This record gives sequence, structure tokens and C-alpha cells, in this order.
Amino acid sequence: SREMFVPLSHDPGMAQADFGEAQVKIKGDILKAHFLVMQLPFSDAVFTKAYRAENMEAFVDGHQSAFLFFGGVPKRILYDNTTNAVKKILKDGRREQTAGFIGLRSHFLFEEAFATVARGNEKGGVENLVGFVRRNFMVPLPNFESFEALNQHLAACCKKRQLTVVRGHKETIADRLTKESFLPLPTVAYEGCRVQSGSITSQGLVRFQNNDYSVPTTVGQQKVWIKGFVDRVVISYEDKVIAEHPRHYGKEEVIFNPLHYLKLLERKTGAFVQAAPLKGWNLPPVFQKVHNILYRKEGKEGRRHYIRILQFLENFKESEL
Repeated sequence: SREMFVPLSHDPGMAQADFGEAQVKIKGDILKAHFLVMQLPFSDAVFTKAYRAENMEAFVDGHQSAFLFFGGVPKRILYDNTTNAVKKILKDGRREQTAGFIGLRSHFLFEEAFATVARGNEKGGVENLVGFVRRNFMVPLPNFESFEALNQHLAACCKKRQLTVVRGHKETIADRLTKESFLPLPTVAYEGCRVQSGSITSQGLVRFQNNDYSVPTTVGQQKVWIKGFVDRVVISYEDKVIAEHPRHYGKEEVIFNPLHYLKLLERKTGAFVQAAPLKGWNLPPVFQKVHNILYRKEGKEGRRHYIRILQFLENFKESEL
């Protein structure tokens, strides 16, 4: 009474996408990587990219990266019922889709399809490929300085695999990939980010995804717009970008840019020694020497002069200053 399945054939331009997990080592730390896999069953071409988290930003970025890698947009993509795409499964089987997913497919114009609930076999190709990527591209344990370096390695693995002749075929994956049927890539890039409003605290911080990022204290306690990309957080006030930071994925972290606090410290020099934004700011030793000379000669006013010198780093490199 074991279940039987019908073999499926796939037309050019069809794709399947899914997320998997694997351990990686980044800068010596062992982390859990979430990697998106997209497969073209007609040609057996595959693309994969790893992220710190499986969220909407990674989902969108993974699609854009896959489309660029393949050189076009698949006409139809099959998914499981990932929460990145599906908000709710309705009684008649239709899916109420997330705003992020609607924006993605509206920009690239591909047709979406979803596997029956708890029927992973309907997209068995990519389900098996998640395991293939983990076993072949991530063993032994990947060890890189950054996720960017890891993803360069994964892209090279995907490219190398295209030289393979899959069982049952006479041509390489690369040759069969040329026979795929794609939609053209849009001329305008899709901004795949999470957008939300926020407020600047009295300490010049803006909260995004449970972490705090600094902004220039000259802006004051204002309402701002926050854009969270996979790799960065961009904060805007009115029509200007006022801060940009590498995105962090920890919890309750505080990410400072020391330059954001120099104007305030110029007035409040008494806080200079204990200023948290300046801790860990690894300036060349000559900077400390200049501070000591100025402070010894002029006290508080000398420290104020030093802070004004530091403000040149907004426009000049450390080596130039």
C-alpha cells in the first residue's frame, strides 16, 4: 500500500525555489546559514545564495541574484507555502499573498504556483537539491571571512556544476540552459528591502529589528524612514539619507558611527571620556597623541579643538587627516 507517484516532465522557463539551512564558519564563528536554492528542472541549472536569516529581504535578494545568474526571469516559479510568500491559505485552496511577494512578482512578472500543503514531492527536484547543495557545496564546513566570500564560492560551485552531463541527457547543463525560455530582466532594479517608520531617541538611536543604529545627533528627535536590506540599514529624514550601517542580526545590539556624535560632543566635552560611541574606535596612535598635547595645553578648550579635528573624518580619510 505504499504511495506511488507520476513522473513529471518540465517545460523550458519553469523554476522551483526553496530555503535550506547549513552550518558555516564566518570569521571563525560557527553560524547557521539560510540559503535560497532555485532550480530550473528543464536544464537542471541551479543557483544558491546564503544569508544570515530567512526573511523577506533575503527572499527578494535571492530571487534577483538568481535571475541575474541565469540571465533571465523564469516564466513560472513553484514554491511550498513559505510565509515569505503566503500570508494565509484560504478554504478554496487559493493563497492570500504577502505584500512583499506581490511586489516581487509584479516587478518581474513571473507566474507563481504553490505546492499542495504537506506535499513536498510536488517540487521534489528542488527539495532534493537543498540536500545536494548542503552535501556538495557546504562539506567540509565552509570557512570564509564574510557571507560575500561564501556566496562567491557558492556561485562558483553552481557554475562548475553546469559542466555536468546529468543522467539521461547527452548535453551539459550549460548547453541545456541556453534552451531555457526566460522573460527579460527589467531595466530598473527592484529595491528589495523592508521599509518602516521610526523615531530618533534622545541618544541619537533608531531601532530596527530589535537592534539600535545611530544617526547624526544634529537631526534631533525626529520621525524617520528605515530601509532594511539584507546587508545594510539605511535611515532617511525627509528626502535625505542621514545614516547607513552594515545590518546586524543579533539581538539588542547597539551600532554606533562615532562621527554622528562629534557635533554634540563639541558642546558636551565633559562626556568625551565616557562616550560609548567612541569606545572601540581604533584610530591611529597619532590621534591620541594630538589629543594629549591639546588637552595638556588648553584643558577643556583643547579637547574641543581635538573634537573639531575629528570632524574632518566626515570628508577625509584617516590617512589624509
